[in-house]
Amino acid sequence: MKVAQARQLSDQLIEDGYCLVPNVAPLDLIDEIRRTSDALAESLPAEEKERRRHQGSLIDIYEHEEMVPLITLPAAMDVLRDLGYPNPKFYSGYIISKPPEIAPPLFWHQDGIIWDEPISYTDTPHQFFLMYYLIDTNRQNGCLRVIPGSHRQRHRLHGLPPAHTDEIQKAEDTHPALQEDPDEVDVPVKAGDLIIGDARLIHSAHPNRSDQRRTVVTLWFCPTYNDLPETIQAVYGPKREKPAHWSNDAWDTLASLRVIYDGVAQPHEHNRIPDERLS
Repeated sequence: MKVAQARQLSDQLIEDGYCLVPNVAPLDLIDEIRRTSDALAESLPAEEKERRRHQGSLIDIYEHEEMVPLITLPAAMDVLRDLGYPNPKFYSGYIISKPPEIAPPLFWHQDGIIWDEPISYTDTPHQFFLMYYLIDTNRQNGCLRVIPGSHRQRHRLHGLPPAHTDEIQKAEDTHPALQEDPDEVDVPVKAGDLIIGDARLIHSAHPNRSDQRRTVVTLWFCPTYNDLPETIQAVYGPKREKPAHWSNDAWDTLASLRVIYDGVAQPHEHNRIPDERLS
């Protein structure tokens, strides 16, 4: 990546809370991941589909080693290095797949979890998502939408219930968390593009009204993990054992990228609600 482009994207990530990098993942890999992901989403029990109807699905990446080539994609690691994050660490990830024609919008939310910590009120992104949509997206099929700058500035949508609470999971169509906002910006992409977004950014997705399933793989990284206070490292880095169904090769491939905390500090308490320091 050229220096000027990297600087522009880095500045946008800090100022707006997100940036888009085109053509990062090869289409043959995207096609392979899409076949796997869509099959997993289709096979979910009916009650799980109903419970997650606003997301479509929330399938844990750690259950499926087939996702390792996307998690460890060298081109994406090169992008992060060029943006100033040479040693990112992988935290978790999910397959989020909206079925065709019937999927409602995703509720507005932000994913910051350590709002008691001073670092949450600085420009430094301590957690961000890498999103790979597995088909081209637009308003019709449920593209991402964001509130630029909401990771650093209070917005009226901060008054909504936190993500993953029962109220927001069970929200009806008229709930404020599901409405369009005058400050929202659509982020349509081509399959293989990469969206990088600050965890604190308020975001959502349009409903899927198309005739095709719309799937995104969301990967959570700590871009500066080794520089975080130990109490925060402990939040993201509890030791994981190799899942029994994973191959040794897949686990070893991921090993150098995973967050791992072996210290004795107690993890900082989770808090999803920003206080008056977000002004």
